[in-house]
Amino acid sequence: MRERVHRAAVTLLAACAIPGLGAVSPQQPATAQPPAAATSSKPARDEPVAVVNGRPIPLADLIDVLAKIQIPPGSEQQAFESALDYLVNRALLRQFLDETARVTVSADELKKIEDEARAEANRQGTSLESFLADTGTTIEEFRDQIAFERKWRNYVTQQATDSELKAYAEQNKDLFSGAQVRASHILIKLEPNASPEEKEKARQRLLAIRQEIADQKISFADAANKYSEDEGNREQPSGGDLGKFPRRGIYIEPFAQAAFALQKGQLSDIVETEYGLHLILVTDREEGQPIDFERMRNVILNQYAADLQNQIIEQMRKTAQIDLKPMPKDLFQLIPRDESQPAAPAPAAGSATPAGSAPPAQPSR
Repeated sequence: MRERVHRAAVTLLAACAIPGLGAVSPQQPATAQPPAAATSSKPARDEPVAVVNGRPIPLADLIDVLAKIQIPPGSEQQAFESALDYLVNRALLRQFLDETARVTVSADELKKIEDEARAEANRQGTSLESFLADTGTTIEEFRDQIAFERKWRNYVTQQATDSELKAYAEQNKDLFSGAQVRASHILIKLEPNASPEEKEKARQRLLAIRQEIADQKISFADAANKYSEDEGNREQPSGGDLGKFPRRGIYIEPFAQAAFALQKGQLSDIVETEYGLHLILVTDREEGQPIDFERMRNVILNQYAADLQNQIIEQMRKTAQIDLKPMPKDLFQLIPRDESQPAAPAPAAGSATPAGSAPPAQPSR
């Protein structure tokens, strides 16, 4: 199977929700069954599952995230790691807003959002307190949540001037114009923990293949069928053809970035991704439509905010002290479930994206 995208992010209620920059309003909650009564062998909900720059993330937060995602049998460890990664990202973003950017939010702003949430709850025939109780959220947690959301909104608003957004749109015109390329690739796989010697051996092997193609001793398609370790091409040889795809949303960023840097008929240098080393040949290209900034401003703003969020967290992780704890025993017995309500899919591990922003693409086999 070709290396298609399957990265999903856990939704952080309304925090970091940039589309429309609207206020928080309660939605009808799923009715969850309470977890089985805790025993002395089960961890306390305030037990830390991670410590980020000296600040603990409690087990209760992890349980809340895991309760919102589908966890297929056998993927519990991946779900735990993904949810924990999400919580670490959220903690880093909070710390950035509070301690680095020192973003503030007024009491009047927060009161207005809470009043709007109360009015929406009343329209649904309930109260804000009842809604929050049904979702296992205290009013203090709700207020903390909306403060976090509003701080992020205020920070993005400060950064995203029209001149900044226009420059960003121009730098990412392939993304916003709807441009597409059609490409083929040859993959030499590498394990994530491959040694420098293994990487160099794979690189030399791929350079030799590239030279064969450049010398016209073999076509790219024949080379892909002969050498590529892409599982999909091995199962059904297609000359490495991946079909058409847009700038984002289908393939991981290093691969897509390299493909869109090529013109039709151009062969890439070696491109490294988390899956290994690639040669990319662009076989077709559609340039898309001119960008109408006024019409697309919200779309551009949303993606700008997502990228900004990624950049902040990546930078914060470079110096952060992060202590991740092992998965607690019997963790998944503590998670409330409502089988009548569909949950979001479990996210992939290792994302640098906190929930609420558009996630970068990640292929999976």
